[in-house]
Amino acid sequence: MKNLGQVKNNKDIVTKQYTDDGLDKKAGNKHVIEFHGDLYNIYCTKCHEKISYDSYKKSYLHEKDQGIVRPGIVLYGEPINEKVLTKSVKNIHDSDVVIITGTSFVVYPFAQLLAYRQANAKIWVVNNTPVPAPKEVSTIIENAEKVFDKLYITAIILTNILFNLFPSSLCYFLLYNIRYS
Repeated sequence: MKNLGQVKNNKDIVTKQYTDDGLDKKAGNKHVIEFHGDLYNIYCTKCHEKISYDSYKKSYLHEKDQGIVRPGIVLYGEPINEKVLTKSVKNIHDSDVVIITGTSFVVYPFAQLLAYRQANAKIWVVNNTPVPAPKEVSTIIENAEKVFDKLYITAIILTNILFNLFPSSLCYFLLYNIRYS
């Protein structure tokens, strides 16, 4: 997954739905939008002081003011942060390629983000199970990690072939288009 994270950082956009694993950041992604918040951004609802995870494990009440301590995630019925929603919509709109993976893609408003894509944007679903998506979406029903590993290996093989067939300046141009088009 580290290689996928490095590839993502060459583009400006990674939008993700809430999960509690933090693997995107651990993989080296610098451009992560925590659409449903961050489970480890824990704070007191009374004084808004940041609270450590260890303190949170001990009590849901803040020692200083007895305010309720909670993670900075969107709970059922709560609105998505307006800045996060606006940035997500802009990123989808500005994307040439959108890859949907690891989701049921039925939770709104996250599932509605595709409505903001450009008409010519390429959309791929790489998922263990089918997701509801427009008919023009390309779909691969398989474990996403395996698919991305295969793509990475294919890119390495193709790179080696191109370096042997073409001058390096042309090869760089071709690789750039292959990897980031």
